[in-house]
Amino acid sequence: MQSIDDAKRIIAASSINGARLLGAGVSRPCSQARYNNAARAALQDPEAKLSPEDRWLIASFVTGDDVANLESPISIRVNARQRSQLENAANDAGMALSEYIKAKLFAPVFPDHLVRALENVHKYIKTDDRESAEKVLNYIFLEMGVSYGKNA
Repeated sequence: MQSIDDAKRIIAASSINGARLLGAGVSRPCSQARYNNAARAALQDPEAKLSPEDRWLIASFVTGDDVANLESPISIRVNARQRSQLENAANDAGMALSEYIKAKLFAPVFPDHLVRALENVHKYIKTDDRESAEKVLNYIFLEMGVSYGKNA
């Protein structure tokens, strides 16, 4: 299973603007807002050489929480084992602990039509039908408000 670290490496390797925005966040945890900005820059970079699979991976880690100053901290109590599990999962995902917990709690729910579209992309990729996969990915990105390739 690919992680946000894989997505960050693809951004850094494929887009100068994306790499610039990630900065040191390529090799260590970074804020979600920084990742979102770098991902959007890479996805909209007409010079980035990104496959449909790369685009999907990068987009899959973008969340809507771009708020720089979160003003309402919440404290929860967990035992040592639970904290260790959360910290390990956050590290594996390349995220800070609080960002990981928020991502799990507030994960976006994709509308049914986008889920069906993603299932079609998966089918087309498995059968090497790149043209159909790219058409469906174009639809998905347009629905998400992200332009790429010929539509940028």
